[in-house]
Amino acid sequence: MPKRLSATLSVTACLFLTLGVFAPSYLYLTNKSEFKLFLPDLLLYTLFPSALLILIATAVIHALKPALNEKIVSLGLALSFLLWLQGNILVWQYGPLTGRPIAWSQYWHLGLIDLLVWAGFLFLAFKKSSFFYKRALTFALALICIQVVSISFTAVKTASAVEDFKYYIADDTAKFHFSTDQNVIVLILDEFQSDCFLDIVQDDQDYASIFDGFVYFPNALAAYNATVLAVPALMTTIQYTNTIPRPRFLKKAFLECSIPKVLKDRGFTVHVFPWLGLANDSVYFDEQVATNFRRAPIPLKQKLDETLRVLDLALLRYVPHFAKKYVYNDHKWLLARYVKRAAKKIRGGGAKTPEFMDLAFVRAAGANTSACIANKVFKFYHLNGPHVPLTVNRDFEYCPDIAYNKKNYEEQARASLKVCRSFLDELKKSQVYDNSLIFVIGDHGGMLSEDMYINPEGEIDRTILNCPEKRNFHFDKARGIPLVLVKRFHTRGPLKTCHAPVSLLDIPSTIMSELNLDGSPYSGMSMFEVSPESDRKRYYGAYTWRPVKSNYVDTIIMYEVSGNSWANESWTLHAIYPPAANPGKK
Repeated sequence: MPKRLSATLSVTACLFLTLGVFAPSYLYLTNKSEFKLFLPDLLLYTLFPSALLILIATAVIHALKPALNEKIVSLGLALSFLLWLQGNILVWQYGPLTGRPIAWSQYWHLGLIDLLVWAGFLFLAFKKSSFFYKRALTFALALICIQVVSISFTAVKTASAVEDFKYYIADDTAKFHFSTDQNVIVLILDEFQSDCFLDIVQDDQDYASIFDGFVYFPNALAAYNATVLAVPALMTTIQYTNTIPRPRFLKKAFLECSIPKVLKDRGFTVHVFPWLGLANDSVYFDEQVATNFRRAPIPLKQKLDETLRVLDLALLRYVPHFAKKYVYNDHKWLLARYVKRAAKKIRGGGAKTPEFMDLAFVRAAGANTSACIANKVFKFYHLNGPHVPLTVNRDFEYCPDIAYNKKNYEEQARASLKVCRSFLDELKKSQVYDNSLIFVIGDHGGMLSEDMYINPEGEIDRTILNCPEKRNFHFDKARGIPLVLVKRFHTRGPLKTCHAPVSLLDIPSTIMSELNLDGSPYSGMSMFEVSPESDRKRYYGAYTWRPVKSNYVDTIIMYEVSGNSWANESWTLHAIYPPAANPGKK
């Protein structure tokens, strides 16, 4: 092969393989549980476009005049190296990419570093193009080999990651079919913080009227500050402590003592609808756990959507700071946005205004709710609720790019409560409401702005202040106080308040007690049997989310809460659980 062609081909291959194959493959492998997609599918949808771009770019660049060809090849080599450097060495942390706006201006110093590095390397490649051009083949192949080895090692290292859910679907054929006998319904409004509910009902009693026969438990405590640990805990009552790989914990806990499996084993029809896409590994998928879990291939459209999501996330990681905000665009991702827009134009459809995702739940409930199952039924629904990004006001009007603060959070929370109203009304119309035990809960609090601190005044215990893992206590505390509303069987009347110290870990025990089932495997208490004067000890774990997933989570700080969960004085440090190590108590 002529030297000029080999230099051009090797550099274009290095560039487009880095951006189109290696970057998304590494991103996928380190976050396998985030995507309902398998690596072969990802490679199938990225290799062919990358190969096509390599051929086109090689043909175009090779046809240029020798002097221009040399400059372009040299710059292409520098660009390939810079993309690899940015994605593997200059990896900046901007917090969880959950939809919240990112204050890019706060990270100006990272932009300065990136600007100096990128400008310096590109200038050097341009000025010394002859030097790099002569060695282009060697450098390009070396960079390709480094990435192949790195990805191969990562694939082996992450082989045991949670992927069971990819083989299953949560069949929604009977999503709103209920029992003519008894129903147990758990409805999660993700990230719904308790004090915000209190603000809303005190401001407008119409929201309180939604919850006919319910009891509000303000003195509640979550199990964890994030969904992937909070939901397994409230379903099994077992709190993860970083001592075994999380995939093994998830399987063991769900198959041994999760409330859906316990009820299924006792003859219940069990339908579980997790928050797929954002919390894939919060539930263990197996036919033993839920009646509606069944094996099925991943639909083509979902594979393509997930591929776009991986590509966007990879692009965000591999481009310099000053380009990242255009990729992220407050969760309106670059590639997904333009590809979907182009697809709509091809189909002849106009642009559709986005809507609150929980409205689809309301429409489906309105069309399909009925009491038609003879068995007793357990239902678990996980909705978006007021989780970021904040996109709607109380009237479901789409409000993009709004700031995250308590006022705007409560606007979306009001919309979420209206979703509850519509669902509960459908249960009443279908004669399901009265013979149902219903939980409306947040899996944890919200708290992504300081105005959402809960009673920040008051002395903080020294065990917390002296904790070697420095955390924002007020942030952890607010995330630990979720909405808890419960309606017992055959109960109506105005919303009541009970100040009993309860925990989301009490949900399985409450279900067993209200159903009068013997042989409960749970150590918690029924929420209705906890005295408001009790100073029972409850436990809540907080940890820091990391963008690269592993079999363990970051160090868990386990708090002990004895008394009112809203009071600082009730909180002490109980234990610290680092990854893959025995817990060290205080």
